[in-house]
Amino acid sequence: QIPGPSSSTDIARWDNKFYQNYSVPGGLHGVNEWELDPINLTATLIRHIPIYNSSGLNHGIGVGMDMKDANTIIAGAVTFPGQPFNIVEIDISGNIGISTILFPITDPVAGDIIYMQDTGWILVTHNVLGTSGIMKLYNHNGIEIDSTPHSGGLGMYRLPNGDVFASTGRDFHRATFSPLNVVQNLGSSGISVSGAAYNNNPQSGCTLPPNITGGNQAKLIGPSENYPSEINECFEREI
Repeated sequence: QIPGPSSSTDIARWDNKFYQNYSVPGGLHGVNEWELDPINLTATLIRHIPIYNSSGLNHGIGVGMDMKDANTIIAGAVTFPGQPFNIVEIDISGNIGISTILFPITDPVAGDIIYMQDTGWILVTHNVLGTSGIMKLYNHNGIEIDSTPHSGGLGMYRLPNGDVFASTGRDFHRATFSPLNVVQNLGSSGISVSGAAYNNNPQSGCTLPPNITGGNQAKLIGPSENYPSEINECFEREI
């Protein structure tokens, strides 16, 4: 457990920086930027970044965040007047975040999204009326490439080799592609997962210490006897 960051609906990481959606009480919507010290297990709040769209509307982001690069967040569950469901790109290189709609979506985001560095495609878990949930793969223009039924996906992460894992309650499942499918159950994490993030910088390694436990705040999880070897990759998790 790391002191400071409180539980939030999602989290995204790039190297030693991670971002949580946060609305200042009675104030602006946006994200908090934290600097992570993985050795001493501390996090320092760097700044709050208010987010605005091209029309100057301050808005928050709900579930579903990932990093495109060090200065760009990809987010889902963003609602604008007349445009209820969108995937957006947020430029956080300045003092404020500027959001641009990448494409609209027909169903709300259920829990998480993954931005794929090698293709620019985006994997999204959806709540879809009349189903237990659907995972969809989109290209960067919003064209649906593939889909598969999946209940859960509140936390998803991707390993450097391209393997993707998604949560269902306490369990983690492997997702495969061509065709998209959610298959092998790799077992229980022991904790209900409500969000996940991994270091999406393809040039970085993983330096987190072994399994950290306790509390219901943001957690850092490294290699642990509680996880199958396939998912012993460092990532941040909200519970």
